Amino acid sequence: MADMNIGPRSGVWGNQVSPYPHPVGECGRAQPARRGLGQPGCPIRSPAGRVGAGAARAPRPRPREGLGGRSPPKNNRMFIPLARGAAAWMAEGRMARQWLLLLAATLLLAGCLQISGEATTIALGPDGGNVSTSFVGAEGSAERTLTLDRPGVVAQVIVMIEVRSGDLEVSLLQPDGSVAFVTASRPGAQVTRSGVVRADEAGRIRYRVSARGARDGAFQLFVQV
Repeated sequence: MADMNIGPRSGVWGNQVSPYPHPVGECGRAQPARRGLGQPGCPIRSPAGRVGAGAARAPRPRPREGLGGRSPPKNNRMFIPLARGAAAWMAEGRMARQWLLLLAATLLLAGCLQISGEATTIALGPDGGNVSTSFVGAEGSAERTLTLDRPGVVAQVIVMIEVRSGDLEVSLLQPDGSVAFVTASRPGAQVTRSGVVRADEAGRIRYRVSARGARDGAFQLFVQV
C-alpha cells in the first residue's frame, strides 16, 4: 500500500475554523485585507486629532460672563454705549451751566448791564430833577448818573422800582463810592425808599442798577435839593 501524507486540515479532527472567510492570494496563501482611511473597519480620525470610531468632538469652554468674567454680559452690550452717551451729555450740560455762570460773573465784575426794550426819560429843574426807566429784560450791573450841575449839593432822593419777575436793585452812592441806601424789588409789587445823598464835585448824583433775570420792570428817581 502506497504511503499517504495526512496533515491537519481545517474542520477535521477538532481543528478550529475561522467564522470569517479570508481572501485568498496567489499560490493559495491568505493575505490580510487592506485598510485605510475611509475603508470599512478603519478607525475614523476626529477633527481634534484623536483616533476613534465616530468619536465626537469635545465642546470648547465658553468665556465667563458677568462680574469677574473675561467678557461683559450680552444683555449689557447695548446698555454700555447708552450709559456712556448719557454721561457725556450730562458732562456737556454741566460745562454749559458753568460757562453761563462764569459769563454772568464776568458781566457783574466788568460793570456791564444788558437791558432789552429800554425806554428812559430825564427831566431837570432848578430844584432837582427825575429819571424814569422801563425795560423788558435786564441782566448785570452798571453805574449811572443824574447831573444836577450843583457840585457837592445835598439832595433828598426818592426811588421807586417794580418788576414782574427776577431781581432788581437800585443803590444810591455817595461821592466816595459808599452806599447811601439800597432799594430792592419784590416781584409783582412796587417798592419805594428814600434817603439823603450828596452830589460829587461835578454835581452828579450817582446810582448803581443791578439786575438778575429781571423781566418787565421799571425804576424812577426823584431828586429834590
